[in-house]
Amino acid sequence: MGQHGMSQITNNGKCLINISEESNLVIGGTHFKHKNIHKLTWTSPGGKTKSQIDHIIINRRSDHYLLIAKLKLKLNKSCTRTTRNQRLDVTKSNDYTIKKQFQCITNQ
Repeated sequence: MGQHGMSQITNNGKCLINISEESNLVIGGTHFKHKNIHKLTWTSPGGKTKSQIDHIIINRRSDHYLLIAKLKLKLNKSCTRTTRNQRLDVTKSNDYTIKKQFQCITNQ
């Protein structure tokens, strides 16, 4: 986006740059040099596509500074119970009279 953003800029990125320039704003995460691993904020489920989709936009004359935070979360495991599939009693399907009754019902 900015001087030190990722090299590929989409149409939405160009719009964001134009709006920022017109409004005297700075895209804070790209104003200073960072390693590429710190610029990327989204990875596809397969891990092949990586992109920078989160941006911090501030007033050019602001006294705000970009902060970095590392969070460690301990999440409880959620238990999901699977329901058993109901098994059908197929032994009765060999009985000739029951087979005929079933055929009569399904042909109606």
